[in-house]
Amino acid sequence: MKKEVGRVTEQERDEIQTLFERRNGLKELAQILTADNDDLYNRLV
Repeated sequence: MKKEVGRVTEQERDEIQTLFERRNGLKELAQILTADNDDLYNRLV
């Protein structure tokens, strides 16, 4: 059984979705990036 704990506006929903997609993109980048490329590695960290 699901319990409603709050509501979000459409704007909040869109912002959450954007942040979630960005986080996933950074996770994927971290998996393929090595410390060999210092500039990109430091920007990611």
